[in-house]
Amino acid sequence: MGGAFIALLTYSSVQIAVYALLGFSTQSMMAPFGLDLPWYVWALGFLALVHLAGQRNIAFSGTILGVCMVAEIIILLVLNIAILIVGGGPEGINFTSFEPSTVFSAGLGVTLVFVVGSFIGFEATAIFAEEVDRPEITIPRATYISIVLIAVFYAFSTWTIGLHFGPSNVQAAANNLLGAFYFDAATNVLGAWSATTMNLLLVTSLFACVLSFHNTLNRYFFALGREGLAARALGKVHALHGSPYVAGVLQSVSAATVIIAFAVAGQDPFTVVFPYMSALTVIGILTVQAVVCIAVILYFRKDSHGHGLWQTLIAPAVAFVGLVGALGLVISNLELLAGASNIVVDSFPIIVALVGLGGVIFAIRIKGADPVRYAALGKVFEA
Repeated sequence: MGGAFIALLTYSSVQIAVYALLGFSTQSMMAPFGLDLPWYVWALGFLALVHLAGQRNIAFSGTILGVCMVAEIIILLVLNIAILIVGGGPEGINFTSFEPSTVFSAGLGVTLVFVVGSFIGFEATAIFAEEVDRPEITIPRATYISIVLIAVFYAFSTWTIGLHFGPSNVQAAANNLLGAFYFDAATNVLGAWSATTMNLLLVTSLFACVLSFHNTLNRYFFALGREGLAARALGKVHALHGSPYVAGVLQSVSAATVIIAFAVAGQDPFTVVFPYMSALTVIGILTVQAVVCIAVILYFRKDSHGHGLWQTLIAPAVAFVGLVGALGLVISNLELLAGASNIVVDSFPIIVALVGLGGVIFAIRIKGADPVRYAALGKVFEA
């Protein structure tokens, strides 16, 4: 329950962060065409579309996600390959970015903070176990493929963009161009059409991203409702699509409320909403993943269920050490990750801890008041 509470906070935070970036990006893209609406209007409009898509079955959302992701990857691959074809940049094609002196230079810890943040979402595959065929095969396969794809593709794209500007100049270029970093490279290498295309695909990929988090949150609320830990209505599924549609309504209303609150407070979507919510997300997801490592060890302590020592002890123990180390790096570099240092940002680790503690207390209360219901928690996933 502690993990579930933190997960709800985490995915809610990242969803708001992506909505803010989606609204900001759409506003920037449409303003030159005379349609200069506030970021939150665009964000709420996309929220309505996400809600409608989330009411359908997961295959429908999966198709949208797949198309958007493939389109985004293709345009980036075109840019990456074009950079290599033209010979890189002012310093040619080299592997300076991979040299130990570069990788292990000052700032490695800070870099790892952003690297860890880039992998958020791969753990969500397990949430859809009940909606896929042969989950014991499909879920692990999807998880490993997503991790490998993220690692290899991000590394390749980062390497080529560094070549375009030159390893010795790339940091200054990033500081000067900020959000236009990749767009500027695309314009120089492929032409203005590519930057426009990339901007459009950025919007569609952010839409796909927020749809993914919407579906994830729906299934958390659904699980809580089905197990009697929240309103039973949240456990209902759509008669036609099989989707947790009541949970979707709650999730959309809550997200809209937060977006409106940020808008009323006059907070900037790019410098406040997105980095703040992203920082809170990274702390939350690392905490949940670390707790899961402990849960794995404890679960298999009495019965290995046919798994070896690697799966039941060594791998989760090593992962726990790594995740705790990453969490320490994130908290110590929180100002950089959030882009600010104030009482709100500094309180993020405390907020995550209190939310998790709230879940634990809630579970203990259920254990005392309704032992039968407490004993049944999670049993549905063991069928």
